[in-house]
Amino acid sequence: MIKRKKKGKRRPMSKIKWWKMKDEKLKDQFKEKVLAEIELKDDVEEWWNANAGTFLQTGEEIFGRTSGRDPPNDKETWWWNEEVVESIKLKKSAKKENYVNTTPENKERLKLASKAEASEEEAYEELYFVHYL
Repeated sequence: MIKRKKKGKRRPMSKIKWWKMKDEKLKDQFKEKVLAEIELKDDVEEWWNANAGTFLQTGEEIFGRTSGRDPPNDKETWWWNEEVVESIKLKKSAKKENYVNTTPENKERLKLASKAEASEEEAYEELYFVHYL
């Protein structure tokens, strides 16, 4: 019997919130500050080594950092209705079954379960069309 080495507890990793660059105001602030602090060099590698810290430091100042903790379990699934939950469960079980025992029947079951994802898309559209129209 082969024993697997136990993995240590995963440490949370804080990240810069680069997705906030979608906000035009923050994007312009970032651009102005970086352009003011950037150093020009002849060689690309020298340029990157001289300016990489500027990008990271400015990004952290303007966009902030995440806490590093995992998101809550229901963060992306709060809007799912019962039909969506059932279709996702069906797809997960079909995928597991196909992985364990790949047969034509299991492949077909997985195909049908993947088509059931349409209910997820419909629920998503319904949520946004109802609230924003």
